[in-house]
Amino acid sequence: MRLADIVTAGMPALCQQYTLNRYQQRALSAITDCRTGALGSTVMHCLDCDTRQIRHRSCSHRSCPQCQHHSNGAWFERQRGKRLPANYFMVTFTLPAQIRPLAYANPKQVYNALFQTALSTLSTFAHNHPQLQGQIGACAVLHTHARKLNYHPHVHVIVPAIAVNPARKQFRRLKGDYLFKGSNLAEVFRARMLEQLNQMKLDIPAAMPAQWNVNCVFVGKGCRPSSTCPGISTAASSASVTSCTTIRTPLPSAIGRRTAASSDCKHYRSPTSSGVSSCRCFPKASAACATMVSCMPMRAVGCCFCNCS
Repeated sequence: MRLADIVTAGMPALCQQYTLNRYQQRALSAITDCRTGALGSTVMHCLDCDTRQIRHRSCSHRSCPQCQHHSNGAWFERQRGKRLPANYFMVTFTLPAQIRPLAYANPKQVYNALFQTALSTLSTFAHNHPQLQGQIGACAVLHTHARKLNYHPHVHVIVPAIAVNPARKQFRRLKGDYLFKGSNLAEVFRARMLEQLNQMKLDIPAAMPAQWNVNCVFVGKGCRPSSTCPGISTAASSASVTSCTTIRTPLPSAIGRRTAASSDCKHYRSPTSSGVSSCRCFPKASAACATMVSCMPMRAVGCCFCNCS
């Protein structure tokens, strides 16, 4: 069973029990319409064997598992390829329960403030650390819900224990499995987050806890200085081209080139009088194949879908 089937079956009861904001409504609508024909379809026609295929277009929404599964895997492999020869820590900044209704009503403003405050806090601690004294890098990921699916906004920040000081031209690496004290991070994070919310003129609740939750734990080691990260070879092998595809380029005209197996293909698209644009592929030592698609900008065209060579 797909997630779209569950959403379609439970949408009426969900809307009766809860009030959905526009972001949630947009996400659920995209999930249910993805690859169903509601967003349009691509008709693929081979001129040699008269084979026709209809492929429904995807939504490309970040919450859709059908669209984002491959993108998430590719992003994960890129991050693995960027690992540094240092110890890694995960720092989690969590908003207290008193501020969560404010974040739910103003997600864009509060989430941006959460990211900025968390990264600025880590940057300040890295500059003041006696063994780092420089600028650190980080990769931050926002989680809006906990494992129990309750609303629980927090940010996970992956931090390598390496700092660069451009003024002194120094590269410092911290050894050991301890980076920063969580309670000290929480104190600075609380003060800066409240300051950000006051600057945005949001209604902050009066009953605010004195101690916020920030957790800093050791999560592992990166690449060795003399070795190559395994993510690079994995990403390179998974990126091999096995079929001819055009690059994503706006209409009315687009030219793309890809190398596939043992042939080079050149694609072009031009609108016709009937409002349909054509894409022709001319592989070496094979018959010509044409693909007919509806004329829409920023839409990639698949080619060579049949085995009529």
